[in-house]
Amino acid sequence: MHLLPVTWILVSASFTVLILGLWAYRLSAARSLIVNTLFGSFGMLFAAFQSHVRAQPEWSYVLPFLITMLFLGRAIGLSMRVRSQPDLSASCRVIVAATLISAIATASAYLMK
Repeated sequence: MHLLPVTWILVSASFTVLILGLWAYRLSAARSLIVNTLFGSFGMLFAAFQSHVRAQPEWSYVLPFLITMLFLGRAIGLSMRVRSQPDLSASCRVIVAATLISAIATASAYLMK
């Protein structure tokens, strides 16, 4: 079965976000961070499925956009807390990387729709 390039991009972004989220969880041990990571990875996989099936193609870029906003909010919140707790700076950088990856996946899914 032939997969579209946007499907590959979303699947690879999903697994990359999952790996980065697990890494950030190991750095900070925050339960809400692992919940956000699992939700974001599942959402990216569902968007990849929707881009492959083409039943509702708008889901292939709307879900990654919402996931990007989820990670962006988390990154902004962590960056505010880094001032008072400098030990969170490493996990903040990892979450910013996950945000950038999901933003790139969102933009590519929107441009390849």
